[in-house]
Amino acid sequence: MDTIKSPGPLKSSLQSKMFKTAFNFYLQTTENAEKAQKEQIGTLISYSGEQHIDWYNTFIFKDESKITLADVLAAFEKHF
Repeated sequence: MDTIKSPGPLKSSLQSKMFKTAFNFYLQTTENAEKAQKEQIGTLISYSGEQHIDWYNTFIFKDESKITLADVLAAFEKHF
């Protein structure tokens, strides 16, 4: 099987919808869509770039144990 390219770093709010779409396709094609939310979030943060790790670390969630991928994506959209 060929290597599946990750969506690449998210650079601006103009790319956020495109990144989200590409990332969702990436999750589906790599079978990560079936994994736990925590693993999906880890994949997102890993592939979105170093700056996003810094931003992610500033986000505050109501219940850290129940964070979903949708919560994290919404936090990034709000950030931009």
